[in-house]
Amino acid sequence: MTIHLTARTMALAGLTIFGLVTPAMAEGPAISTKWLDLTQSQDDCLTKAEAAVTATGFEKIERTQQSRYGTADGYTGAIRCISEKAIVMFVVSGNDRGTAERASMELFKAFVGRAASSR
Repeated sequence: MTIHLTARTMALAGLTIFGLVTPAMAEGPAISTKWLDLTQSQDDCLTKAEAAVTATGFEKIERTQQSRYGTADGYTGAIRCISEKAIVMFVVSGNDRGTAERASMELFKAFVGRAASSR
């Protein structure tokens, strides 16, 4: 087993030296999350969620019983309404952590308004 790990480590080091593996590839996607207490019905939350996803520029809206999703420029944004747990989740994933963070804040603001703060 040690031989496999050593060989694998050497292969990864070699690929890195030749520029075939970048730090971004090794890190994986960036994910940003926020949440709120759910204070409205599931249906009202989903209506607001879809409006927020659309208003922030996400397209190709997907709908599930608890969530509204959209994609834009390699990023996926989602708002999940979970009435049984009284929570609303905001999630954005993509390549850059800063961009994901800004996009999740925009989703949050579009859902609750500019004056609200997230947790």
